[in-house]
Amino acid sequence: MAAPSGKTKQSKIPRRNLTSPSPSSAKMRKSRLWLFRLLFVLFPVFILFAAEGILRWKGYGFSASVLTPLVVDGQACLTNNNGFSRLFFPETLAREFDPFVFPAKKGSGTIRVVVLGESAAQGTPDGAYAFSRILSRLLESAYPELRFEVINTGMTAINSHAILPIAEAMSRYRPEAVVVYMGNNEVVGPYGAGTVFSQWTPHRGLIRAGLALRRYRLGQWLSDGLARPNPETLRGWGGMQMFVEHQVSADDPRLEGVYRHFEANLEAICRVSERAGARVLLCTVGSNLRDCPPFASGHKAGLTEGQMAEWKRLFEQGVELERKGQLAEAVAAFAAAWAIDDRHAETAFRLGRCAERGQDFAAAGPWYRRARQLDTLRFRADDRINEIVREKATGTNRMLVDTATILEQASPNGLTGRELFYEHVHLTFSGNFVVARTIFESLGKRLPGLKDKRTGSILTEAQCAESLAFTPYDQFRIADEILNQNLVKPPFTAQAYHAEQVAELNKEFEILKSVKTPESLAACSAAYQRAIEAHPGDGFLNWKYGRLLAEEMADYAAAERQYALVQLRLPLFHRALTARGQMLAQLGNNQEAIRQFVRAIELQPNNYDPHYQLARVFHKQGHAFEAIAEYRKTLHYRPGYAPVYNPLAELLQKRGQVDEAIAVCIEGTSANPQDAILFCNLGVLLDTAGRPKDAIQAFKRAMELAPDSADIRRVAETVLRRRGIPMPR
Repeated sequence: MAAPSGKTKQSKIPRRNLTSPSPSSAKMRKSRLWLFRLLFVLFPVFILFAAEGILRWKGYGFSASVLTPLVVDGQACLTNNNGFSRLFFPETLAREFDPFVFPAKKGSGTIRVVVLGESAAQGTPDGAYAFSRILSRLLESAYPELRFEVINTGMTAINSHAILPIAEAMSRYRPEAVVVYMGNNEVVGPYGAGTVFSQWTPHRGLIRAGLALRRYRLGQWLSDGLARPNPETLRGWGGMQMFVEHQVSADDPRLEGVYRHFEANLEAICRVSERAGARVLLCTVGSNLRDCPPFASGHKAGLTEGQMAEWKRLFEQGVELERKGQLAEAVAAFAAAWAIDDRHAETAFRLGRCAERGQDFAAAGPWYRRARQLDTLRFRADDRINEIVREKATGTNRMLVDTATILEQASPNGLTGRELFYEHVHLTFSGNFVVARTIFESLGKRLPGLKDKRTGSILTEAQCAESLAFTPYDQFRIADEILNQNLVKPPFTAQAYHAEQVAELNKEFEILKSVKTPESLAACSAAYQRAIEAHPGDGFLNWKYGRLLAEEMADYAAAERQYALVQLRLPLFHRALTARGQMLAQLGNNQEAIRQFVRAIELQPNNYDPHYQLARVFHKQGHAFEAIAEYRKTLHYRPGYAPVYNPLAELLQKRGQVDEAIAVCIEGTSANPQDAILFCNLGVLLDTAGRPKDAIQAFKRAMELAPDSADIRRVAETVLRRRGIPMPR
């Protein structure tokens, strides 16, 4: 064994390079880098989710879904969500569906039909008699062995931009057929060229993106913060009058964008419905040609002053000759005016009217259509809209229902008028029956589930009216609304022949007034009872019968029972809750009435009526603070509502808030300049505040408005005599 040497042999140990990381360290650092990157990406997402959660927790905004789940008799169902319309309208202008409920899971042997559209499809002025309801009765009678669900999703003031998401939502629930009756609101509805609800937007992609964002509370918060106050919308819903200053001529370049949007949305509606397995029925849209003159007329661009002067002379000459019955001479004058200005809608309409009065019906039709096309307040679907509908009605699962043509064929001399339309586009019961019967026949021919299965009878119009309880009282009530609420306001008052049309309607209205006798009302009540017995699950019948009992027969207990039945059929129908609360208040059950009003407000907080009714109950109970709050909310949701101002001012005065009471009355007289009692009360308050000169002016105005009112004169004399001031003359 060799002895060890003095030098020790050292083993070679690899020296670690301190400047380069080990593989595990590099991997760790790379993981950390990706973690930081991920956190960098996720942190903003987390912030957005947190903000959305906080806004929802605080109750900010609204649910933008079309449907709301609920349970009815232990069954999972879906009902309409009225908050959906706030995607398109400011809170003060939000529109509503008529209530509907249907099972989430469709039963076997059930055929589900969805109706899409605007106010004409909804059934305005009364959805209880919409063509969808008549269609339901026709189907049930003709196919008694099948079950039908006809769901009407029509809504006032919407257009294809709003109808597309409704179609998308409804397609998830397997409809066999989708009926599309839309086109009247493309210009005046949301994002249209003549709308008051939102800015005209030429890019459909931007519209869709904006709507997608507003489905979230964060998007609603952002859009609310960026929105500019609009005086037109802050005044609350004003009907067609709101659009008077938003006219769109036939040669406005924005119209091409409107038509492109309509075509794209209609195609998208068809595709989403077809993917769900539905047959799509595309309806052309009818309108009143003969009895609806243009709402507004514009002039041809580029006319000189001399041409305008000559046009005016000829037009006025034609109007005078027509008034005298000299039709040939009037036509010559109007034709000469038309040669100068072929963009004036009323000239075209008057040429049509003269042709019709001269029995030249073939000539009248084209002139009436031309007048509709040139109308600068575009509340009616024009020829281009219906052309697009016809073009899209091609394919295996699409069918054209040419209701516009059918309505013309059902009209005297082929000219649609008051027989089928109440005013411009809203169908009478007869008009709705024509549309429903046409759709019914199309379904019978093309829907596989109906072929060769008809074993029942096809109801007549009279039988449908009986089944839906379309009584003389309902005819009177609708005529009253059309004549005394709609036609007395712009833009109707600016139409040619307006006085003549109102006079004719007044004659018919006087005849309908005969229904107000106790005997006639009793007969109407019996008709409702028969209809309810035949269709016990139809909540609309209970709703309408309750109104008859409450408003005309003062049978509040019976009305309350009908409204309670409505709640069973349509649990989230807030109007029925409000109506039931009114009946309970009349019967002295104030606490239960308050519960009904509060529930109605929870369901639809921006509806003024339950706030007003709640204020009245609080006022009656002596709860001044609560009553004042609810009166103010009423005015927030319905600015200018006349019944609020006097009781609100009274409560403020009793609490010593005289200046605030005066401010309320001044606001009220500004909104309601014909309210004599409000001016009288303003006079009393001004005198109390030591402003006798202003009080005299208020009393003077009150007596001008109501010269025969002994009460107003007595109040004025009492107040002024106390101050030694002579009565104003």
